[in-house]
Amino acid sequence: MPDKPNHRHLYKRTSISGSSDDLRRRRVAINTTLRKKHREQLITSKRFRHLTRREEQSASESEDDAVLVSDQDEEIDPYYRLTGAQVDSLAQDLKAEDKKTRMGAIQYLGKFVVEPAKVLVAYIVEGDCMEILTHLLSTADTEEQIEVVKTISNIAAGSYNLWSKSTCAIPHLINLLDTDNSVLREMSAGALGNMAAEDLGDMTEEDVEVRARIRNSGAILPLVPWVMSYLTASSKEFRNRVMQEGFLAALVKNMVTFADQGPMVLPVLRTFGNLAGGPDETIELLIQHQSFLTTLVKLMAADSRVVKKEALWVMSNITATKRTSIIEQMDAADTIEHLTDLVQTGHFDIRKGAATCLLNIAYHGQKYMDSLKHTQLLKAYMDFIRSQDAELIRLGLTYVEMLLTKVTKGREILDNTSTCMDALASVSPFPDPALYAFANQIVDQYYDEKDDPIEMDEA
Repeated sequence: MPDKPNHRHLYKRTSISGSSDDLRRRRVAINTTLRKKHREQLITSKRFRHLTRREEQSASESEDDAVLVSDQDEEIDPYYRLTGAQVDSLAQDLKAEDKKTRMGAIQYLGKFVVEPAKVLVAYIVEGDCMEILTHLLSTADTEEQIEVVKTISNIAAGSYNLWSKSTCAIPHLINLLDTDNSVLREMSAGALGNMAAEDLGDMTEEDVEVRARIRNSGAILPLVPWVMSYLTASSKEFRNRVMQEGFLAALVKNMVTFADQGPMVLPVLRTFGNLAGGPDETIELLIQHQSFLTTLVKLMAADSRVVKKEALWVMSNITATKRTSIIEQMDAADTIEHLTDLVQTGHFDIRKGAATCLLNIAYHGQKYMDSLKHTQLLKAYMDFIRSQDAELIRLGLTYVEMLLTKVTKGREILDNTSTCMDALASVSPFPDPALYAFANQIVDQYYDEKDDPIEMDEA
C-alpha cells in the first residue's frame, strides 16, 4: 500500500509577502505579542514549553499571509493561525508511514500548540491526536519518541482542555522514566511535571486527581534521584538536610542497584558529586558506607563514557579533601590502581578526570608522591602537554613540575625519558601565554638545576 502524500507544504510557514511597510508593521506586531506573552509567563510562572523565544521570532517572521483566519483566532500570533484544511493535512502527516513525514508533523504540532488556533484545539481535544501520539510513544524509535514527548509536554502546558486531554499519556510517560536514554527520561519527567503543575483552584478536584494518578502509577521512585540531583546542586540547605535526615544509606543502595544499568545511575552519581563537593565531614560519612567506594570504582570502569566521566567527577571531589585519612581509604580500595589505568588510554575527557584525581592524591604527602607509577604516568601526562587544550596542558605541566621538584626520584625519571623536554618545547603561546611561560620555567630549572620553586602566573 503506497504511503500517504506529505502535506507539509500546506501548513509549513515558508514565504514572506507584502511591501516593506507591511513587513515592518508585522515585525512590530510580532514583537509586541512576544513581549506581552513573555511578560505574562514571568508573572504567572507559566509551565515550560519546548519553544524558545528565538524560535518563536524566527517562525513568526516567516508567517504566510494566505492563511484564512477565523474571528476567534485574531488575538493570537499570526504564525500560529491555522485553517481547518491545514489541520487536516497536519493530522494526515501524523499518520504517515514515512518517519521523516511524521517527524515533521510532530515538530510542527509541538510549535503550533504553543498558541493554538481553535481548529487545532478541536483536533487535539476531540480528534485522534493524542491516540496517535501515545501509540508512537510505545512503537517509535528513541529519536521520534523524544519529539513526541516534547509535543505532549507543550500540550500539557496549555489551556485546561488541552491539559486535561494530555493526561491520557501519563502511563506511557511513566514507562519512559526507566528508559536507557537520559534525554528521553528527562523530557518525560518534564512532561509529567507540566501535568502535575496544573492548579485549578476551587473549580474542580481534577488537578488533584491527576497528581494522585501520577503518584499511584509509580512515578515517584524513578523521579526521586533526578529531583535529588537538582536540589543538592542548588541548595546548601538541602545538602545539609540530606546528610542529617539519613538519606545516605538509601542513596548508596540506589547507586548499587543502578550500577549495571548504564545511564540510569547518573542522577544518583550527580547527587553524590554535589555532596562530595561539600565539607570533609560529608565525605567521611560517604565513604563509611562499605559499598560506596567499591561501586564508585566499578563505575569508573563502566562501558558508558558518560557514566565513567560522572564517576570520575565524584572521585575528583572526594580526592580534593584535606584529610589524608580519606586518601588512605582510597588507596585501600585500589582506587589509585584504577586511576593509573584510566589516565593512560581512552578519550581525553576520561583521562583528564583520572589525571586530576591522581594529582589530588599526590599532593597529600611525600608517601603518595613517591608511590605513584611515574614511569607509566609521565608518558600520559606528556600527551596532555602536546595537546592544544589549555586544561590538559596545565595538568601535564603541573605533573612534570611535581616530578622535578617534589618526587624523591623524579629527576631521575625525567632523565630517563628523553622525549619529555621535547614535549615541554612543544608548548606555544597559544592557547595560553601563561602556560608557555610555565613550560619554559620548567625547562630552565631542569637544565640549570635551580632550587627556586616554580610559580605559574595567574591566567
